[in-house]
Amino acid sequence: MATAATPGSTALPPEPALVPRFGATERTLHWVHAAGFTGMLASGLVLYLPALSAAIGDRPTVKAVHLGVAAAWLTALALVATAGDRRALRRTRREIEHYVDDDVEWLRGRRAPQGRFNAGQKTHAVVQSALAALFILSGVLLWLGERVTAFRLPGSVALHDGAMFVAIVLVLGHLFLAVVWPATRPALRGIVRGSVRADWARRHHAAWTPSSPDARVALGPRRRLHTALVLLAGGALTAVIVAGTLGGGDPTQPAPVAPTASALAPGADVLAIEARRASAGGRLPEAVALLRRAVVRAPRRGDLRAALGLALAETGDLAGADSALRVAVGLSPKAPDAHLVLGAVRLRAGRRAAGRSELRSYLRLAPQGANAALARRLLREP
Repeated sequence: MATAATPGSTALPPEPALVPRFGATERTLHWVHAAGFTGMLASGLVLYLPALSAAIGDRPTVKAVHLGVAAAWLTALALVATAGDRRALRRTRREIEHYVDDDVEWLRGRRAPQGRFNAGQKTHAVVQSALAALFILSGVLLWLGERVTAFRLPGSVALHDGAMFVAIVLVLGHLFLAVVWPATRPALRGIVRGSVRADWARRHHAAWTPSSPDARVALGPRRRLHTALVLLAGGALTAVIVAGTLGGGDPTQPAPVAPTASALAPGADVLAIEARRASAGGRLPEAVALLRRAVVRAPRRGDLRAALGLALAETGDLAGADSALRVAVGLSPKAPDAHLVLGAVRLRAGRRAAGRSELRSYLRLAPQGANAALARRLLREP
């Protein structure tokens, strides 16, 4: 026989009913994408913002981390698609790509019953997928452009940076709705634990009929083989990209001679400082020699190659300056001054079309830079 609650008792309220919304594969895909984007954004901002770049100091390592995270992100996405519940992924893709009349009404700001994904979530997922494709395309072009001049397309940097700004705005809005806004905050439980409150689902996704959770995927021999191949290929790609970024050198140049001095020999930055002093004192051959030593100690430093190119240009060695500056631009394509000096050197050498191309690259990267007026004046010269 049921007992009545005694006056003053502190009986706990019943737990709210839950309904499954996302399976394990869908949640894994979401968090893989979130982790990869966070890692690429953090390392990318260090490369993009001069203050952060100066604070960290080791650009080659940061660039290797950025590219390594990108390769690992692609590998992890491929693993989820290979080893996960493909039926659930296909169902999710169909739901996201399919807009109905109620979705259009919702986007117009009118109340309309929504499915498992409302129209805003569908649009967010579609735009994020497009941005991922743009990141991959522009990132591959930038990476290849550092090694093969034919891939140095002028719009690659702008495309990569523009996609980054759009993605940041989308992610900040996504986080605000998932963590802060009371009406949508309960949705976070679905992507963390898989289920949401039934009363919340009825209010916000009235056109959705929850189904039973997805069954666990059994990996047969064929699937295990495919998963192993993806893992091996992705691991090899990540290792090659990181190794090539850290110490692969420029494939168009001879391999630098390994330094034979002891570990107590001056570092690249010390040599660069001594070279600046020698140049200021009019000792240009000494400055060139010091910068050559600095380049040997740090062959992946674009700023040192640019300084060497400028010093060689001041000595009248235009061919040597062009070679050093070309490598500097390949190592640091976003460094505007290298483009400016290379453009001026090529103009002096009579290569006017190539020189003007580099000056335009400088103005694209630094339209309000300290030398923008000089670049425009050189472009106007016949």
